Amino acid sequence: MRYPPLNPRHSHLIHGADWNPDQWLERPDILDEDFALFPRAGLDHLSVGIFAWAAVQPAPDVWNFDWLDRIMDRLAAAGRFAILATPSAGKPAWLAQAHPEVQRVWEAGNRSEIGGRMNHCWTSPVFRERVAEVDHRLAERYSRHPALAMWHVSNEASGACYCELCRAEWHHWLQRKYGSLAELNRRWWTPFWSHAYSDWTQIDPKDHCLDGMWLDWRRFTSEHIAGFLGHEIAALRRHCPLVPVTSNFMGSVPDLDYWRFAPVLDVISNDAYPVYQPGEHLWIQASNDAFNFDLDRSLKGNRPWLCMESSPSTINWAGPAKLKRPGIHALEMLQNIAHGADGVCYFQWRQGRGGHEKYHGAVLGHDRDPSARVFREVQDVSTMLGKLDDVVGTPVPAEVGLIFDWESDWAIRSGSGIRERRPGLPWGQTAYQGACKDHYRGAWGNGLPVQMINGDGDPAPFTLLIAPAMYLLRPGMAERLAAWVRGGGILISTYLCGMVDEDNLVLEGGWPGQGLSEVFGVRYQEIDFLPDADRVPLAPVPANSLGWEVTVDATDVCCLLRSLGAETIASYGGEFYAGTPAITAHRYGAGTAYFIGAQLPAAELVDLYRRIADRHGLRRAIPGRLPLGVTAQVRSDGATEHVFLLNFTGIGQTIEVGPGCTNALGGPGPADGRMVLAAHGVAVLRRTTQP
Repeated sequence: MRYPPLNPRHSHLIHGADWNPDQWLERPDILDEDFALFPRAGLDHLSVGIFAWAAVQPAPDVWNFDWLDRIMDRLAAAGRFAILATPSAGKPAWLAQAHPEVQRVWEAGNRSEIGGRMNHCWTSPVFRERVAEVDHRLAERYSRHPALAMWHVSNEASGACYCELCRAEWHHWLQRKYGSLAELNRRWWTPFWSHAYSDWTQIDPKDHCLDGMWLDWRRFTSEHIAGFLGHEIAALRRHCPLVPVTSNFMGSVPDLDYWRFAPVLDVISNDAYPVYQPGEHLWIQASNDAFNFDLDRSLKGNRPWLCMESSPSTINWAGPAKLKRPGIHALEMLQNIAHGADGVCYFQWRQGRGGHEKYHGAVLGHDRDPSARVFREVQDVSTMLGKLDDVVGTPVPAEVGLIFDWESDWAIRSGSGIRERRPGLPWGQTAYQGACKDHYRGAWGNGLPVQMINGDGDPAPFTLLIAPAMYLLRPGMAERLAAWVRGGGILISTYLCGMVDEDNLVLEGGWPGQGLSEVFGVRYQEIDFLPDADRVPLAPVPANSLGWEVTVDATDVCCLLRSLGAETIASYGGEFYAGTPAITAHRYGAGTAYFIGAQLPAAELVDLYRRIADRHGLRRAIPGRLPLGVTAQVRSDGATEHVFLLNFTGIGQTIEVGPGCTNALGGPGPADGRMVLAAHGVAVLRRTTQP
């Protein structure tokens, strides 16, 4: 199987950059230099106009497309493509001054001042009308332009607005969902602290006392922002129904549900800014970013996606702006492709002379020197991508699924008494996301490609399904999982599984609820959340079915499990619950359900997943065991496979890849079925699809 290219007129992997010619209109020499250097860097797509609203509409009744006409014409003449943006993320100052109601109201009650970006109201009729007008004019003017490859709608759309207009929309949303206040009061448990409502307008989304409300407000916000994007897309479609539309996401950002965004878009795009620095923990960060990339691919059902933004060098907002070490850039870019991207783009092409991002990394620095190290590393990536035309459109054959549900994340964070964060997590990453990425890493470290599904998704396509911290159970999901395991599926879940229903109401009778205790063969009623420095040892049970022989220390969370017939793989070796099950396996019908009741160290969790994969005969990307910190990922059209070997360690590695592989990037291939990777090295192997 092969999907069409993201740009139907470009049958290669996209290599592009965010370009801001509107910042250089008084410097024609710079624009001439840009066009001279695009081909030397190997860039074929340029994102244009993302923050150019004031440049195309400098006053309410004044329009200026002359400069953009020239840019689009020159791109077409140079054989380059435009990913043309709608400029809604940065409204002009005249609009904010004339219509203060277009400015966002934050949770504290203050309205945004003029300036900044992505601080508009999602509901304001004035703002929606103005956005539709500029989008309409762009689409009418450029819909048939030969340079137009794709529409880029808004930029990193995010953030709730608490103004009266948005609150009114929220109240309408609640009325449509619940029908009556009696039903809302029942499902939100409003007798708590005397919160029962007698009028819809009494419901204030800033009141965090009711976790059912907290959950619904986030559902509404995601749907409302997705609806705003749909409003923009409708304006474009009037003149341009066939050009693909995308909008750039931000990984697994915790406050938006991208499953709700995906249906309105043709192509998923992501902004990826990993700070990859050599060290013993690089592989852990790399697997966290790989999780986001597989999520991007999964949002449209395993279709290729686009890395819209990345930095070829430093990241100005990421703490100390440490330089990207030699070789890391190629590793990072090929990682995107390995996980299903059909192109990589940079922010930014050229560093601007002023503004907040003037020191953010770029293909071309302030020295304007195409012989600089960063420019040359971008050229090297272009050369690599040019050798991988056969990868375009190919999906990732994933036998392993993973449930990633923003609603479980929100529900955990809303519940006082449930630890919502843990030490050492990157900015914006919650305890739920940490659990998902920990267990994803178990598959990633064993060369098991993963596809993700939402909390109400279908487990049928997978042999193994991972459901970390599946705290909130969607209607019917427990029954689907039980039937799937009974039919032969392999299910893994963890602490915090099956504790609340879709309304964030606790499930009674012990956890995991809704019959999942029978599937896993365990039940728990107590959870021990550990202080940061505490550890509880886990000891393997002799002769357990996985052959697991490692003693490890659990951190952060320990579920006190009671066996209902499950085999104990490992038990707690400390605290008052010493000797009780910590990791279990349970035969259920023709399948097996594993329950991991505690948070485990990264390396030991990779080992545990290796043993589960071996026991059940799951097919890995390569036959040999991967060294810790190396992954193997596969893309396939059904006849030919491309195997990406990525070394996130600081030492060279020899990988057993088996027979029949050739080096898709050129140069020496495997010798005697083994491939040598340099420190932080990458290889792409081509082979005939194996049964």
